[in-house]
Amino acid sequence: MPNSALSRDPADHLTCDPTTCDVARSNMVDGFHSRENWFFKRLPGGSVRIASATEPARAVVLGASTWASAVASVSAAGETGETYRAALAFHGEE
Repeated sequence: MPNSALSRDPADHLTCDPTTCDVARSNMVDGFHSRENWFFKRLPGGSVRIASATEPARAVVLGASTWASAVASVSAAGETGETYRAALAFHGEE
């Protein structure tokens, strides 16, 4: 996502500064619509963007490892080494 308003933070995801983010709404709100105008989209390299359609500056891009950790942690078994590796493999980033 070539945009100078996006920056990587130590938690392995990109954040958008709402005062300077100029990413077009049409670029932010595509992908899977979960509910209440929140969209999820897999990006090249395995990252996942989560964006709000009502507030285009509200977006975060999680790296593949962070996404796999989130998926594993909300699974019925919780996050273990095994569930993390399964989520990572399912995501196609093993």
